[in-house]
Amino acid sequence: MPSSEQIYRDNSEMQYQIGLETIEKLKVESAGKILDVGCGDGRLATRIAEKYPRGKVTAVDLSKNMLDLLKKTAADRKVANITPVQMDAMNMTFTSEFDAVYSNFLLNFLKDHKGFYQKVHDALKPGGLLIVTGFQHMPECTAFQMDGEGMVELFQQPRFREYAMRVNAGSENWTPVLKTRKMLEKIGFADITAETRDIVQQFPSVDAYFAFMQLGKLQILNVFPEELKIAFYTEEKRVLAQKLSAMPADQQKAALTMTLPAMILGARKSN
Repeated sequence: MPSSEQIYRDNSEMQYQIGLETIEKLKVESAGKILDVGCGDGRLATRIAEKYPRGKVTAVDLSKNMLDLLKKTAADRKVANITPVQMDAMNMTFTSEFDAVYSNFLLNFLKDHKGFYQKVHDALKPGGLLIVTGFQHMPECTAFQMDGEGMVELFQQPRFREYAMRVNAGSENWTPVLKTRKMLEKIGFADITAETRDIVQQFPSVDAYFAFMQLGKLQILNVFPEELKIAFYTEEKRVLAQKLSAMPADQQKAALTMTLPAMILGARKSN
């Protein structure tokens, strides 16, 4: 049975594999300038730099730790045409500088997609290419629904109640195709294309589910003072485990199967 850590790594690997596929959609001149927003550990930025050895890749991430990983990856692969930049994606100040902007599964960590796409539009040269990936809507998963119901119940407890209004459900973080297409057209993009596919993840346990969801859980826990963070997390996990334990084994397995609807989107800045 895979560990919680393995489940998390497997998901990251699936996103990485989709990222490798989308890199092939980057079509710029051999000496082009490419911006990778939310570059993470830098594996994909390094691949882009290898694809365009005469080009220049600027890799942006908010996390210094991620940029340190990028530097190591680039050094290990002897790639020198990458410039790491520690920057919030929502505070980018590039102007008509890049032939292409690439971003792999950053969107679902951003609450203001319109603002992000405007920053990307500003960064691109006229006719410049945008390639992004994201998840279209909430995952299809019974455990996810049960977890949400359990959280609503927990927020009724007096010790947690006052923090309920500070939790953003995150509906704006999803990337529905039709809504995104209209948004991009209004901002000034054309030649918009979208591909969709499902990523299916089977969790062997509640611990594995929570490991997979850890980034989202951290966002929720941040609304609490330190002394209540562990209390809420522990109680949330206990409630979900209790709900699942009342099911037969085959129903538990089905409940812990998650389908994530991914999207690969391409567009060009209008001339």
